[in-house]
Amino acid sequence: MSVSGELDLATVPRLRQETQGLLQQGASRVLLELGNLTFIDSSGLSLLIELNNRSLHEGWTLHLSRPPAKAFAVFTITGADTNLPFVDDPNCDDPN
Repeated sequence: MSVSGELDLATVPRLRQETQGLLQQGASRVLLELGNLTFIDSSGLSLLIELNNRSLHEGWTLHLSRPPAKAFAVFTITGADTNLPFVDDPNCDDPN
């Protein structure tokens, strides 16, 4: 699923709903393409952390492609870059 533009308080509910829909359809792997992400706030970051925690407890796999440097700075500043399953190659199965 591609996430573009802003991931913030206004857009988080839609991404949560879309992700839940995929999981209800039986998806065992969710890839969020963040290559076109321009901004992420704390609610967006919280959702990604929530999805990661859910994936660990519910037995499905979450992968996040790396966003552009400006958006990725939020992950680096908060330390989430080392705790979330970012992948360099969205087609691979192993997060880096």
